[in-house]
Amino acid sequence: MFRVLAAATLSLAAAAMAAMSLAVALLDFSVLRIRQKAPNATVTFDEADNAIRIQGSLGARLNAQFHDALNRHPGTRMIVLDSPGGLVEDALDLADTISKRRLPARIEGICASACVAVWAASPYREMSATSVVGIHELRFDINLPSEFIAKADAASGGRYDAYLRSAGFDEATIRKGNQTPPSEVYWLNPLQVGAVGTKVVVVGADGAPVTPVMARWLWVEHALGERNSATRLMAAIREDAPSLISRHAAAIYDALIANSPSALKQAMQSLSSDALVFALQRAPDKATVRWARGAYDLMHIDGPDGSVCSLEAGGTTSSPGALALANASNDHLSQLVSTIEPSEPVHRLAKPLTSTLDAVLRKTQADAHRAGFSQKSSHWTDVQWCRFKLAYFGYALQLPTRQAAEAVRYLELTR
Repeated sequence: MFRVLAAATLSLAAAAMAAMSLAVALLDFSVLRIRQKAPNATVTFDEADNAIRIQGSLGARLNAQFHDALNRHPGTRMIVLDSPGGLVEDALDLADTISKRRLPARIEGICASACVAVWAASPYREMSATSVVGIHELRFDINLPSEFIAKADAASGGRYDAYLRSAGFDEATIRKGNQTPPSEVYWLNPLQVGAVGTKVVVVGADGAPVTPVMARWLWVEHALGERNSATRLMAAIREDAPSLISRHAAAIYDALIANSPSALKQAMQSLSSDALVFALQRAPDKATVRWARGAYDLMHIDGPDGSVCSLEAGGTTSSPGALALANASNDHLSQLVSTIEPSEPVHRLAKPLTSTLDAVLRKTQADAHRAGFSQKSSHWTDVQWCRFKLAYFGYALQLPTRQAAEAVRYLELTR
């Protein structure tokens, strides 16, 4: 009887093991089939940078493609990432490779979710000034039994967090990432990544390291977007008046990070004012007159209340008229800045005033007094100053180029 029971028990155990083996085999097949359908990044070799570039979602073929590229280019000096993430286990396997081979890694674009582990695994990390890192709670993307997913998530999460810690991410940031739902992303720009303890070198478009000041400037340019006239002005200043950057980068960056439109407007107005003074002191006469004519033409465009001066002096940047005026003004100023001649001496104001300049000034002051302006210009409102400038430019632009440029500089540099 005992032998019969023992045999029956062994048969049941064998059947159970066979069933478990079948279930595991089916599970493995299901995982394999779903993984193979996942999107896969493009892995290419960039000869100019001697780098392997990974662009797109990290999929099941990632590691095979990467090792193939590495075998064909054993002298690879860097891995460049631009990825929204992908399959966690595959990304972590690649991170292990990056860590063992001690390959430098750079982010150009975005590196989010599982991609961050790949970048963090590198002993030498770079970010382009316009790139971002995105972290959130990891999610096992394959539809499998919950108990399997829970174990996979726990194992992957531990490895993922370990790589972030090794890169210097502080516990508060890691916790913030783990508390961010998979459907959302906690984004960090290069300066913020450095601020949370991560060792990172910020580089420009040419791959050369940039200062924190320039990193702020470049990030703001990128954040505002190419279509923004303020971006075009900042680009012109970066190219032709870089000494202005250190004075304004922090205020503009802080206003944008704080999402404060009023602070951003104030910071950009301060930049424009400094840029105009800087440019007028150095730009050629023809460029100065061309800028003044553009400003004069702008002031002749009727606003909603019949006065562009009202828009310029007191309008909000949210109104269509004020936006159009600000954009046009920025573009005119950008063009003026781009004409700066570094080798040319700074223009000096004529002292005493020339008879021609004195005549322009007297005519404009007489017009202002007839219009009821106070005898003391210090009592004028912004709108009155704008109207005075409109009349003054009208007289100045009738003069020959050199004298007209002198008149424009006098008004703008002495007010």
